[in-house]
Amino acid sequence: MTLMPPCRSTNYWRPNFLVRLITPADQLQPGEVWGLVDSGSGVDEADFSSICPGLHIDESPNKIVCETANGEEMIASKVAYVRVALDGQECNIPMSDLPLKMPIISVRQHVGPRKHSCRIQQGGGYFRNLATRAKSRFIEREGVDFIRLKVLGNVTRDNCQPFGRQGIAR
Repeated sequence: MTLMPPCRSTNYWRPNFLVRLITPADQLQPGEVWGLVDSGSGVDEADFSSICPGLHIDESPNKIVCETANGEEMIASKVAYVRVALDGQECNIPMSDLPLKMPIISVRQHVGPRKHSCRIQQGGGYFRNLATRAKSRFIEREGVDFIRLKVLGNVTRDNCQPFGRQGIAR
């Protein structure tokens, strides 16, 4: 893991503040971007026009109203069913297409139906695949967790596991 310099700015309202919290993009592997790990988000989301142009995006079967940290609402009406690598570990997930500066990986989406556990600790944490025991590590900078994310391509909707509480029959 690459050590990152501490961020000297604490102005959370300036654009691109989150991007400056982490290492420059040239330290990522080819095709990777930083994704924000969010324990409060109910959906995985990204701006596919910027991170993966040309990806097939469908109309969402259910429109979702997303509330941002500053109280604004965004409507998630489009979804891409994608295969991604999170810190090198591959999985299939549906991601809403929203105009964001950085992709968001939902902890609530990743644990449970996707059969991962999550450990958040000082300095970062990880998702662990309960079947393979493989870890996808994330790092923490000034209270914000980030993970390396690479979109590998589209998959069919049947190959993605949407969010649902444990114990619900599908």
